Amino acid sequence: MKIISLIPARIGSQRLNRKNLRLLKGMPLIQIAIQKVVRSGVFEEIWVSSDSEEISQIAGKESALFHKRPAEFANSTATSEEYLDDFLKDHVCDWIVQVHSIAPLLSVQEIVDFVDFLKSTSANVVLGYVPVKLECVLNERPLNFSFDKKTNSQELEFVKKISWSISAWKRDDFLEARRQNKCATYYGKVDYFELDALSGMVIKTEFDLKMIDALYKLKFGHASY
Repeated sequence: MKIISLIPARIGSQRLNRKNLRLLKGMPLIQIAIQKVVRSGVFEEIWVSSDSEEISQIAGKESALFHKRPAEFANSTATSEEYLDDFLKDHVCDWIVQVHSIAPLLSVQEIVDFVDFLKSTSANVVLGYVPVKLECVLNERPLNFSFDKKTNSQELEFVKKISWSISAWKRDDFLEARRQNKCATYYGKVDYFELDALSGMVIKTEFDLKMIDALYKLKFGHASY
């Protein structure tokens, strides 16, 4: 089974300028992500997809391969399905595992455990999630509780909050969905891998970056990743 990793890292960002190059503990987020994926030792190939020459140089320094993303898939309107489709057409594998650089509290061990999990699943898609065991409402309707009775939180069913920190797709199924003009992200059978609350956090804003910087020691102590 050939399993490869892709770290998406376009240079533009509307909410946090050049977010993949922002520093955390003195290192660019993209560099932290590459180092974690390399250290996991579970991938046959490690790729970075970006439109940035600066990010390309960091990828090369960290012994990652670089996929030049076309400009039309590197703007704020491009979807993840478009850049994944562009990448997978050129790179043959059984599974592609996407690791986001903007989720720096995801640990090396969690990456290893995620890959072990997908090797045993019969699914076409594996999504990381954070369990939420609190009352949740959608469109004014309760999801995991009833307005007719007060339930103690420990008795609630948890809701799975999808985190894009780490996710995976079977290449051939993803491309088949695209050929059929279907949603490839959730095509076929979907399975779920539990992450802790910190690993599920992603950086979208300056506040997110400051918060994750403050929580970094809580997750990793004095170690790294």
